[in-house]
This record gives sequence, structure tokens and C-alpha cells, in this order.
Amino acid sequence: EAYPYIFDPTTTLQPGSEGFDALIRSNAPDENAGAVTINIGDDHETELRALRGLVKWDVSSIPASSTVTAVTLSLREGGAGDNAGVGSWAADLQRLQAGRDWVEAETTWNIYKTANSWTTAGAASTTSDILAAVSATVTLDGTAALAFIDWIGATLTADVQGFVDGSYTNNGWRLAAPSAENKVASVYNWFNSSDDATASYRPKLVVTYTVPVTFIPWVMVI
Repeated sequence: EAYPYIFDPTTTLQPGSEGFDALIRSNAPDENAGAVTINIGDDHETELRALRGLVKWDVSSIPASSTVTAVTLSLREGGAGDNAGVGSWAADLQRLQAGRDWVEAETTWNIYKTANSWTTAGAASTTSDILAAVSATVTLDGTAALAFIDWIGATLTADVQGFVDGSYTNNGWRLAAPSAENKVASVYNWFNSSDDATASYRPKLVVTYTVPVTFIPWVMVI
């Protein structure tokens, strides 16, 4: 008779320059910014603009039969500002839909990869670019934490479960702070990217999961 055992490993995914993250910005709609910091909000004093981030991790190292029990998505906040007096704002993660297989070195405000446009610029369509549901959110303000900010929640965990077992296409998430965009003065947060020279500052995804393993007892015959 076989005996089932459950293991509960935790893996931290924190890749270097091979990681996937990009900035997309309304003021430079055709300019790729895949190797810079991840910014959200509006970081200009006089020009109305919207800054958003795209993030993704390769979770293929997690067995497809796993049950994902907890997920923490962490970005290190290196700077922030609130010259418009907004006070605080929500920073939302929304899962990118199937078909939006963005390429870090190609994506812009207008396209997710060369010759392929977002349905709505800025990855804004909840019909075909992102899910309408927010996967996880945190409240930010104009004071930089100079530390990791964590996004957690049941929907974020379900997203990663889907990425692991194949029920969702893993195109990651869009990060945006809608109430901090298009202001008359700068309102922003920026986060270190996977291209950061300091390895410990790079974005990370911490996944806890269970793996059912069957052991078959053996008998030694002498």
C-alpha cells in the first residue's frame, strides 16, 4: 500500500537581468523602457502623464501538480513623491490576459510586442488586456519606504496557481496607481527592477506550495 506525504516548500524567485519587468508611459507611447526602474503615477511637475509597470516571473520550476498556498509579490520602493497633495493612493496589480505575451525589450504604452497593439493603450482594456478584478493592492504615499513593499491576497495566490497548473497563461501583471496618474504635479512611486546592480533589490515572488508525493514501501527479502 502506498503512503501519501505532503511537502510544503517555499521558493523565492528573484532573477537578475533575465527577469521580466518594464515601464510603460503615456508621454513616450512608442518608447521601450524595459531596462529601467518600475514607475507608477505621474513623475512630472507640469506634464500630465501616466506611468505603469509590467511584471512577470517564470514559475516553471514549481511542479505542475502543486497546490499553491501563499504568494507574496515584493518590489523594493526606492523613491516616491507627492507634490500634488494627493495623500495616498492604491497601487493595483491586475493579471494580464491570455494573448498579451509582452516582450520586455519591445513593449511600450501602445504595444505589448512589436507589431501587436494593446486593445487600449497602457494595457487598459478589461476586455482583452487585463482582468477587471484586482489581484492585489497596497496603499502607497509620497514617502519612499526604501524597503520592499509586499502585495498579497487570495486572488494573487489563485493567479500563480493558474500559472503553475496551466489553467492561466502566465503573462504576469500590470501595476498601476490610477488615482496618482495625470496630475498637475508629480505623484509617483518607483521600484528597483531586475536590471538593478544590487541583486538584493530586484523584484521577487515568494511562493509556498504543497506537493503530493507517493512513497511505495519496500520489503527486503533475505
